[in-house]
Amino acid sequence: MARSFVDSRGVLWEVEDALSANGDARCLRFTSPGEVRETGRVPEDWAALPDAELERLCERGVRQT
Repeated sequence: MARSFVDSRGVLWEVEDALSANGDARCLRFTSPGEVRETGRVPEDWAALPDAELERLCERGVRQT
């Protein structure tokens, strides 16, 4: 399952529950046209969170190279 939101800077992000880049745990992966970030925490019902809460999680995410 994936969902999209637009952050306060106007950037479109797609969010999905995914396997982390190192392959050892689930994460939330945030993908924008110029960046990918991952969080180690996957909240229950993350797909129903308000956009502002998803943005906060995204800001705390680790940038992937």
